[in-house]
Amino acid sequence: MNSLENYFDESLVNSWEHIVDCFESLDYSTKKIAEYIKNFDEITTAGIHLSALNKGNKKMADRIDKAMEINKENRINAFKEVVANGTEQEYLSKMTWIEKLSLQCDMDLSSVRLNNKPRLTEKEKNYVNILENSIAEDIKNIALSEGFSSVEEWRHHNWEVDKSRLLRPNNTRVFFRR
Repeated sequence: MNSLENYFDESLVNSWEHIVDCFESLDYSTKKIAEYIKNFDEITTAGIHLSALNKGNKKMADRIDKAMEINKENRINAFKEVVANGTEQEYLSKMTWIEKLSLQCDMDLSSVRLNNKPRLTEKEKNYVNILENSIAEDIKNIALSEGFSSVEEWRHHNWEVDKSRLLRPNNTRVFFRR
């Protein structure tokens, strides 16, 4: 068992490794890798990157890392473009709240700033408001669709569920392995 399988399901790790093997055998460029992984979730792309590192293939790991960076910049630029065009609602409706939160992190946008971080510009504050309002609406819809009367009730329920998971012994496998 390799070190990734200590944290992730074996079939998941095998899939990531297979993708890395394909990239290697097809000698994919950074641009081709970026195109291939552009619709993958972040856990998958990070897993593929970790698999390349785990195999000791620094060159491929660097290509994957650069491809991930290209896709991150493309997501940021696409969001800025739709905001400028006024079509952000339609754009964001196709994303999950997790993808929206990820975009906010990619853009280094947070309504809470550390002392060493410069204050947000008005444009950045607008991006934060757009994303946070969309996320809040998604969470409200999830809570109501799951039969909760409010977001607060849904959060309390999920906090209790997560708390019980955290209290399990050897919880490193709780979230990743079956």
